[in-house]
Amino acid sequence: MSQSWFTRVRELTVRLVRQPSVTNSANERRYAQFLHDLLAELPYFAAHPTHLQIVPIPGDPQQRANVFALVRGAQPSTVIISGHYDVVSTANYGPLEPWAYDPDALLLPLMAALEDSPNAADALALRDFRSGAWLPGRGTLDMKSGIAVGIALLERWASTNEPPGGLLLVASPDEEQTSEGMRAIAGQLAALTQQWEIAPIAAINVDASHDPGDGRDGQAIFLGSVGKLLASAFVVGRETHAGAPFAGVNAAFLGAAVTQALECNPALSDEVAGEVSPPPVCLSQRDLKDYYDVTTPTQHWSVYNILSYQRSSAAALNDFRIVVQQALDGAINTLAARAAAYTSRSGMSSGFADWRAHVLSFAELHTIALERGGQAAHHALEALHAALQNDPTLDLPAYSLAMTRLAWQWSGLSGPAAVVGVAGVVYRGVALDPAAPTHQRLREVAEREAARLMHETGVALCIRPMYPGISDMSFLGSRESQAELALLTENTPTWERRWRYDAAALQTLNLPMLNIGPWGRDYHQRNERLFMPYAFATLPELLWRIATRLLQAPSLTS
Repeated sequence: MSQSWFTRVRELTVRLVRQPSVTNSANERRYAQFLHDLLAELPYFAAHPTHLQIVPIPGDPQQRANVFALVRGAQPSTVIISGHYDVVSTANYGPLEPWAYDPDALLLPLMAALEDSPNAADALALRDFRSGAWLPGRGTLDMKSGIAVGIALLERWASTNEPPGGLLLVASPDEEQTSEGMRAIAGQLAALTQQWEIAPIAAINVDASHDPGDGRDGQAIFLGSVGKLLASAFVVGRETHAGAPFAGVNAAFLGAAVTQALECNPALSDEVAGEVSPPPVCLSQRDLKDYYDVTTPTQHWSVYNILSYQRSSAAALNDFRIVVQQALDGAINTLAARAAAYTSRSGMSSGFADWRAHVLSFAELHTIALERGGQAAHHALEALHAALQNDPTLDLPAYSLAMTRLAWQWSGLSGPAAVVGVAGVVYRGVALDPAAPTHQRLREVAEREAARLMHETGVALCIRPMYPGISDMSFLGSRESQAELALLTENTPTWERRWRYDAAALQTLNLPMLNIGPWGRDYHQRNERLFMPYAFATLPELLWRIATRLLQAPSLTS
């Protein structure tokens, strides 16, 4: 039966890919209408036009929208299929960029470009394409094939005589940057469920996974999704003339010590069920001296990608603070030893002081700034917020840096020191709750249907504890305590200025959620490609069976 899906899902995938939708572009803004019009071609939505809706994202400067498409069933119980429709830039296709959105036209020119490449990754891509099982193109893998599967499921669901419950496709923009679409969905979904009188019982995200091997790791049911914290360190040293290097503490040296302590350090990875998260990496670092002279830099800024599986975002921020303190202490101890060695060799005093570094959070810094600066500080900080929050060209880390620097100025504090905070959108880790019956039923049904499909088709499927990349699951299936949420938001300068989500609506939904999507290789790269046999045949059949079983009475799912 799984092969009966192939032709239609492939056709839909190519059609979706051919319409560009790069994040933050006009094409992304127009894509919601394109998707709406495509879905409106289905007879079901011609008969039920109110079940297909474009819902604008409140306050989005790009004026984008989410798309909701519901096929009702006999009962209010409904399974959600979710995915994002934006893609990354095609600039890395180079001369092949004119064909980046046309998988069939791209295939031969891309293969020709790969012929003479000495790169092993290119050689693998060429072998893949020669096999005939792979489809190239921007968005084929990440993740318009997932949206295509969702549309095919809706189409067949609508043609079924009295399906047991509803199937709702949710397609959102901006997953590739700040998840503006999915962060709005919790509140929008609450309103729509009342309007449609449905009861969501589970959600399946259909985002793609990467597998450099034979697909055994990519053909997976992911029981949760990784959490991401974009942690920032604003480091302040003590400036000094280059001719007297030990008379101060170079902020660049302190910042480098923080990066050295964090970069690819597996001790800072998180683990669940034997699967270990990728370790932290530095995404940006620079000293903040914007002119040249022979004085050492006073301030330094860096941001770090920290992933977690079981560890909460609040705990990750606390761990980060501890590492920053240890790194600064170690760096100052190194300087002290070098100062002593210099004195021993030169016979001259180094001038090194008994420095002690202190680390504080952005929330603590903000409190000190207001206590010491009073209303003047408050007005200055609010004025800067007003200037920054409506500038769409300013990314979240740059906004956070500007606010941190001004708060430091008003605090009257001096270095050596560091201020730790959150410089971007927080993606909370999400996992099925073993104590919640609805969560465990989703897992049991998914595992049972995967086992049945493997037995029938011989296609390998695996169960993995965590989807390793950040995903929109964080804003549809996550649960975080009010205390953890408060800790995170008070240390995030951009919270409710440039991003937010409806935490109350999210907790009310409390949806169990899995990620089951296509797999392929090299997403975001020129060689992005999708393994078609799984994406176009096995995946829709697996999702069909899981949704059908979930919506039947529990006693019938054995």
